[in-house]
Amino acid sequence: FAPGSLGGGSVGGGSHTGCAGPPLHFLLTGLTQSVLLNSTCMRMCPPLTSKNFANYEPLCAVGSSSGIVQVFNLSTGQLVRQYAVHTFPVKGVEWASQTSFFSWAFSSPNNTGLVRNELLTVDTVTGRSRIIRATLAGEGESPMEGVKISSMKQYFIVFLKDKPIEIWDAQTLTLLRQMKERFPLATAVEWSPAKSRRPQSDKASLTEGASSENKGTQAYVREHLVMTDLDSCLRHFMIEGSNLKEGSKIPAESGMSIVSSMSWKGERLVLGDVDGNMHIWDLKGKISKTVPTHRGPIKKLRFGPGKGNQLVFVQFADGADLWDTGTIECLHQVRASRDNTTLDTDWVTSDKTAFIMSGGSLCLMDPKMKRNTSPISALEYDVPFFSPHTMSAKSSLALRTCLQHQTWNQHYTLDSLDPDDESTGLVDKLMEASTVNLPSDMKEFLPKASLGTAQRCLVTARLFGDEWEVYFWEVALFYLMKARLRKKLIQQRVAGDTSPVPQEAVDLISPDSLATTRIPSARPGQNVEFTFRKAPSTVASDINLVLATSSKPFPEERMNVSVDEQYPVSAAPPTTAQDYGIVALKDLPEHIPSPLLLDLHHDLACETSLYQSYELKRLAVHDAKRSTYEQTKLCAINHILLGQTDHAVQMLLETDPDNDNYLADCLRACLTASIRSSGVSQSTIKLVATNFIANNRLDEGVRLLCLIGKGLDSCRYLQTYAHWNQSAWLAKVSLSEEDHLEVIGRFADHLASASVNNKFQATLLHLSLENFIRVVDLLLSMQHYDMAACFVESCQEFGVLPTSKEMALLVETVFSEYAKYLHSLSMNEAALHYCSVAGAKGQQLASWISQQQG
Repeated sequence: FAPGSLGGGSVGGGSHTGCAGPPLHFLLTGLTQSVLLNSTCMRMCPPLTSKNFANYEPLCAVGSSSGIVQVFNLSTGQLVRQYAVHTFPVKGVEWASQTSFFSWAFSSPNNTGLVRNELLTVDTVTGRSRIIRATLAGEGESPMEGVKISSMKQYFIVFLKDKPIEIWDAQTLTLLRQMKERFPLATAVEWSPAKSRRPQSDKASLTEGASSENKGTQAYVREHLVMTDLDSCLRHFMIEGSNLKEGSKIPAESGMSIVSSMSWKGERLVLGDVDGNMHIWDLKGKISKTVPTHRGPIKKLRFGPGKGNQLVFVQFADGADLWDTGTIECLHQVRASRDNTTLDTDWVTSDKTAFIMSGGSLCLMDPKMKRNTSPISALEYDVPFFSPHTMSAKSSLALRTCLQHQTWNQHYTLDSLDPDDESTGLVDKLMEASTVNLPSDMKEFLPKASLGTAQRCLVTARLFGDEWEVYFWEVALFYLMKARLRKKLIQQRVAGDTSPVPQEAVDLISPDSLATTRIPSARPGQNVEFTFRKAPSTVASDINLVLATSSKPFPEERMNVSVDEQYPVSAAPPTTAQDYGIVALKDLPEHIPSPLLLDLHHDLACETSLYQSYELKRLAVHDAKRSTYEQTKLCAINHILLGQTDHAVQMLLETDPDNDNYLADCLRACLTASIRSSGVSQSTIKLVATNFIANNRLDEGVRLLCLIGKGLDSCRYLQTYAHWNQSAWLAKVSLSEEDHLEVIGRFADHLASASVNNKFQATLLHLSLENFIRVVDLLLSMQHYDMAACFVESCQEFGVLPTSKEMALLVETVFSEYAKYLHSLSMNEAALHYCSVAGAKGQQLASWISQQQG
């Protein structure tokens, strides 16, 4: 709980910059992230075959130096998985199946050149990771250079830089055999692509997940492995279980240096060395050929997927080549710049390749490797939707202005721009193109908005996703309607109407139950949730009501119109909901957010009665769930601050006699109960409270003042001692509508001061105080000239604009600055209109704009 709110401790404790209230949390519902900048390697999942056709997805695993492995779906371009599994930079990834992969990493070498290795497997369906092999802390070994999985997925080989290979069981993830020290060191390893037929009993055991009953008798199938040693000698081995039998041994050809990579497909075996030479062996014809690439050491060789595909991908430090091993010719080349080098490459399909670049990009190449391909077309919506963020800044701001208001036109319309007109500027054409994609009911509603400019500004703010303006116009719209309703009732009383105020009008500005409805947004597939106040069951058949000043649109000429002309006082006393401007929600389009009573997320900007009602309900919940003495004490303190002395006395008397505070709580209960019947003691209590505050016992002093009904004095003391948030909360929950104005006003001025500079929150608080002059002044100081102009127009439309000289000067300043803003958007007609209502400043500006046009 936040200090200063219910259940949050004493009033004087803690200091916070924001308004008091419960802690808020964001719920993560989606994640959009690009390729990490520190990527190190990549690997495509097994290729598409007839067996996995039904559930195949082109997944690409990308490792990074931060130990994170990202999995991208290359058909959609989206990040589907992200695993933070390693504590060291990821050095390689190898897929074991369509739903699992191996990844390995190692630390920086120590003084002796040894590192700590990590090898683990990750299940992409469940997200479970399992460590297979790891170097213990404090120990070291040779760096791990790679993992190779056999064609039949029975074994995988782990080879290190200065140690012999290790043979592991891919099903049980156990070590089958570790070669002895005299075994030759491997520089490149490759499994035979030929697959032997597996015994039927062995297939059943693997299908059942290698259960404990058949692990001991698991039947292995012989598979073939080739490797090269430091002498570039090609060695052939046959592996069956933990048995390793060496077959043929082919010495290195003349001129062959250390082999760095090899790839085997069908009857062709291709080897690449550190001198940049490719050695292509035809195993069936027993013919070999050496081809120089003249591009430096070969880092990786890989045959393309697909039957009969003899294309091989050759990766270098500065790019890659695509070779045809049948004709032995280089088909295409890619060279990377020094600033954006190639880190790793792999095949995506039989004719497309992917690159991971040092600049943090994952590039998909066309068959000729001339351009990058992107699946952006697959991400397009079938139906275009409204998105102002795809427009230029100038045209987007101009469109927002036209949606908010059009006082310079005779009628509000969204069809005034003709995209085929040659005289229409580029900005106007972009606005017209975006207006076409507005939802049809939105285009129908905006010209007929019954609350005029303020309501259009709220709808436009939601369309543009401007959170600042949404909060502002929600609060402004409610208090403008409240001020208009109060002024209308005063006019009726002045006119001699003494009839009682209908309950419907009272319910609109008093606490009531809340109802939640889901409203579709402008973007397909997304919904927005708004909270509405539920109307009394006697009005409009228990449906949700919206508060509006009239069921008809505002007059077109709204500037400088008197209150009586816009809102004439009816001769007959109002008796129905329509007389007080209450319109059923069903009368408006479904997904237009209607201006209703403010929700509680506006905190101190909410109406006082609603805020007090919520705090009392919240205190009742805490009271029902208290279980310890400390919780009971906090509830008793908050009951005192809220004026609920009976409950406070009851809780203080619940203290256990064995508690050290038993006597003090009983005395507090007696004092709390006796204050109501003794008026003489109040002066003494006030004196004691003052002494408490002077001697740094602010909490106790504030409670005593609240006991004798001096809540306003308590708030003043709290503000004097810089407990601004607590004073605002106390004023909101304990003072009357009139008394809390002083406290909240001082708090708003404090927020707007240079030391705090939270003018946004100060603006909302001044709105709640209906101090519209100060609101306009703050908007001007923040240079929000468009909001200031729209707010002044809204005040004029509701007939609540103050008529003081100070306000008149502010209005001239607002309109002159707004005219400059419109001129910067190339909206000269609108700018000249506001110059005409901006007094002497506007006349000078109008002549300057006319000269610019001329």
